[in-house]
Amino acid sequence: MNNRLLILTLLAALSGFWGCASGAEEECAFPSMLDVRLTVRPEGMTASTRSTDENAIRDLNFYLCNKAGAVVLHRYQSAATLRFECPPGDYTLCAVANMHRDMGDLPSAELAACTVAYAPDYADLPMAGRLDATIRSSQEAAVELPPLELRRRVAKVAYDIAVVPADIELHSVRVCSVPKSVSLFDDDMPQADGYTDTSDTMLSGRGASGILYLPPNAQGTNPAIVDPQFKNRGNAPENATYLLIRATRGEKVLAYRIYLGENATSDFNVRPNASHTLAITIQGDNEVDTRISSYILRIWDDLEEAAIDGYCTQDGGRSLYVDIESRDDDQPLHLRIDIEQGDADALRMNGVSVQYPLEFSVPGAGAARYGVEYCPDLFDETNARLVYTVTASDAGGFSRTYRFAHSYANVIHAYVHDDGTEQLPRGSIEVQGALANRPLQGSSCDRVILTDHTGCTLTAVPRPGYRFVGWYRDPELEELQTTDARLHFQAECTSDTLYACFVRAS
Repeated sequence: MNNRLLILTLLAALSGFWGCASGAEEECAFPSMLDVRLTVRPEGMTASTRSTDENAIRDLNFYLCNKAGAVVLHRYQSAATLRFECPPGDYTLCAVANMHRDMGDLPSAELAACTVAYAPDYADLPMAGRLDATIRSSQEAAVELPPLELRRRVAKVAYDIAVVPADIELHSVRVCSVPKSVSLFDDDMPQADGYTDTSDTMLSGRGASGILYLPPNAQGTNPAIVDPQFKNRGNAPENATYLLIRATRGEKVLAYRIYLGENATSDFNVRPNASHTLAITIQGDNEVDTRISSYILRIWDDLEEAAIDGYCTQDGGRSLYVDIESRDDDQPLHLRIDIEQGDADALRMNGVSVQYPLEFSVPGAGAARYGVEYCPDLFDETNARLVYTVTASDAGGFSRTYRFAHSYANVIHAYVHDDGTEQLPRGSIEVQGALANRPLQGSSCDRVILTDHTGCTLTAVPRPGYRFVGWYRDPELEELQTTDARLHFQAECTSDTLYACFVRAS
């Protein structure tokens, strides 16, 4: 990488100092005013930079403070070279770059306390710097001050992640415990506004790289750490900055925490204008390395346990199961259930409708069971296909989505009516146009028939010596459906029963 820094040297006249107007220096009360020129440039990073944008100065707030600490001059401009007039004396020059606004006339105390907020993306980097200078008379036309070097108020973090095992897949990376704001001038200023996490950068496969710009976060050292695998949550300062890498290995959900700092063991300081390069190799999921934590999550349902030819029927005894294996008993999960297809009003989990996304929490390690009931009045073209998702999110923000798809049909139980006086069935039932048609368990002539909302055709066929009387809706033969042996039956609910009645031929 190129260490050369881009220096902008555009000129701007800065006048109007202590009552002097441009072009009227002879009216000033200080006849010994000196013409001073100062160039502002970025300080070199402690490691190489990537692009000229890291060196760009788009705008500049310039402050001149006298020996008493009072701000006696403020200018806002785009040029990186400043020219102004002042009496001889001792001064402190302060410059802030890339704020993209005029910071205004500030008292020195307010200027010293100024902060810059963290931004997820930077077109150019915020910078600031101070220069103590004694300005004396010069034989030259202007006093040339040494360059004022600006320090970037962010650290650069470049990461390169490589995965060795072929069955580990990367999913995301984020930075945790990022200061919400940082002082413009004080590297060790406590972070009074708290901390935040970056959004996830989604990854895939077994390798990833990227560059981030983060506010400094000086959290000190822990000399007791002598092995990188113990640079972990238990040994780190509470607000130390770290990379959280999420991956999966089959059903196992993995979290790798890589703390930043000036070494791989004891240091947790992220300094401004510093560049951190992290070469991370994931060798496996061995939790002896305390930077790694994991849990195994299994989510399934049994809605198709009693399915016939791939079709489910309305059944109140079905369940959704969630099983968590974790060394941490307090590994809670948040579940969200969404309906992609089907009747959300008719789907209930533990008796609660999923009309709107249903959200609930699952406690730590162990198994949990939730009753599932899908109960529309009739399965038709709008609801016969049920597709729902369960999204499980852990405390670290990692989510996995499980998708379940089931086809439903209306069921008809068709019986050959027998009053118990006959040893052999009096007839049989033939079925056309059904989705599924099977003998009822323990019977050779009774049928379990699955149909969509358009129905199917049932034909009652008597045995020799018998004749067909009618189709009935009840075993007491009180509700006659039809006397025609051939019946096109269109379901009116998800479960129906029919009885084919045969009697001896006279």
